[in-house]
Amino acid sequence: MLKDGWQIIKSLIVCLFTLILFYNITIAGEGIKAGDIIGQDNWEKAKGYVPEVVLKEIRDGYTFKVTAEPIITGTPAFIKASRESRTKLGPDGGLEGYNGGIPFYNNFNPDGKDAALKAGWNLYRTYFGDDSIYALVPGSQFMTKKTTDPDIRYFPYSRRHCIDKYGNERISDIISYEMQVANSRVDEKLEPSLEKKLSAINFYNSNTVLSPRDLAGTVTLQVRHWDAKKDDDFFIYIPSLRRIRRLPTSQRSATRTPADYTWDDVRGFSGKVPFFNWKIVGEGTCLVGRTKTVPTLHRKGSFLHVYKEWSLHDYYAVQNSPKDTAYKIPKRILWVSKDAFDPLYWFLYDKKGELWRSLATAYAAFYDTAGKVAFHLGYGLWVYDEQTLTSTNAECNSSLNTGLEVGFFSLSNLITSSRGQMLR
Repeated sequence: MLKDGWQIIKSLIVCLFTLILFYNITIAGEGIKAGDIIGQDNWEKAKGYVPEVVLKEIRDGYTFKVTAEPIITGTPAFIKASRESRTKLGPDGGLEGYNGGIPFYNNFNPDGKDAALKAGWNLYRTYFGDDSIYALVPGSQFMTKKTTDPDIRYFPYSRRHCIDKYGNERISDIISYEMQVANSRVDEKLEPSLEKKLSAINFYNSNTVLSPRDLAGTVTLQVRHWDAKKDDDFFIYIPSLRRIRRLPTSQRSATRTPADYTWDDVRGFSGKVPFFNWKIVGEGTCLVGRTKTVPTLHRKGSFLHVYKEWSLHDYYAVQNSPKDTAYKIPKRILWVSKDAFDPLYWFLYDKKGELWRSLATAYAAFYDTAGKVAFHLGYGLWVYDEQTLTSTNAECNSSLNTGLEVGFFSLSNLITSSRGQMLR
């Protein structure tokens, strides 16, 4: 009798355990859906959808709504070029027959040959206008919309909140000019002479530090060549020395003081694609925040932008590692959206294989001259250093297609920009 009673008890325990397990699987299987409000009371639902450091912010009171509103990537002309692309990989890892858009948008197979390298090129060539200026320039074709919230202070250029582990902030303002040559130039027809002149150049960039005072006036110039084996031309003007210095390409992995991100962290990855080994290491679904106005509300001492809405996105996890042993980041893993190869999150690892920094793109709506949303674009980033506990919240108030000239990007203009005479 005692034995039978014990068997009954064991059966009840098994049944109860099965019911609990089934209940947990059912609840977890429901996942996150549009309309959900994620916050301190149900932070567990965001597990696996955001990096651990963001999950901590949610546990501490960060709240947002999940939306199904899609992210629009690029102009109609850019999307058309992406869909019609017939680009091929060259023997050296470069591009052959590239005429704008995302090079391998219409023939990407994650299980195919060279899929990871193609994913790297797709990520690198996502839309960012014919040219861009990190400032709101009246009359430009595409601009972000300024917030009307009286409690949010507006600033005209790119502002970086650099935060130490105690929550103390240091403000750094910068302005950046860039031309994405032969990428989004599908939006306009170039003169044959200019087309020939630009055929060897991938992009130009000039970056001027406005503050803090000890770094103000520092200017960099970057010129990238289409030649897959040729190093970047990378120069810096240091006002205290009154000299222009040439930097090695490996310097792109250096931290951009006083912030916590590197030159190659801009827009997810801005390094030279053939200089890295690429591998697809997974896939999944994540939550991404975005805004319809800039600047966003900034919580003092926090790296995370305050977004009212976050949306779900499927991603590929793409890993790259440098071929140059002097490069300071041994491994980078990027979560790249499956639909448009936009950089969502990326993670840097040290030589021991331990997580070093977590980063994410800050997305905003860009508007045409009629005031309608033209597309969404990464207008900044946040970064959290997992080892030093420092972080950076950056917003790049951007204008696109402003009509920059190639001649702007020259060594002679480094000193002029340092004096603030090139600000527009």
